[in-house]
Formats: sequence, C-alpha cells, structure tokens
Amino acid sequence: MSQTLPLLRLEAQPEGEGRVRFFVHFPAPSEHTAGACATAILYPGDGAQVEIGTLCAPTLTTWREQRRVDLGVYTYKGAGPYEARLTWGER
Repeated sequence: MSQTLPLLRLEAQPEGEGRVRFFVHFPAPSEHTAGACATAILYPGDGAQVEIGTLCAPTLTTWREQRRVDLGVYTYKGAGPYEARLTWGER
C-alpha cells in the first residue's frame, strides 16, 4: 500500500558569504499524511545533490513543534542566481 505524501515548502535563508540555510515546512497533517516518511534530496541549484536521508512528516500531536525542519547550511562556490528544489519520496 502506498503512502500519501503531503506537499512541502522549501525555504532558503541567506547567511552571508555564499551560505544558505534551508528549511522545509510541512502543512497541517491529515489522517492520511501524518507521520509519512520518505527519502529527501536537496538540489541547491548549482549541480550538487545533498542527500538529506529519511524525512518524516509531523503527526497530529507534533505538528506545532515540527512543522518547520532545519535541513542545514549549504555553501555555494560561486555567485547565483540559483534555484533550489527538494524531492521527497517520488516527487
């Protein structure tokens, strides 16, 4: 049985000197999406691929604290502009 994955929103916050901190925002969970887990990969837009690993959606009880997840900092080697994207599961 396949699991329904919610749509995610990727946020990028510049930290200076080519560093960008990435966050993922989860929508409020439903009974079908709560706790869904899948492999996540960040494509920062410069040809690199960052394996995030297994990323799990918050549950109905943990969503308030876990709706925004810090994915870490990525340092770009050159000037942009860049267009980052995140894949999660088969998306």
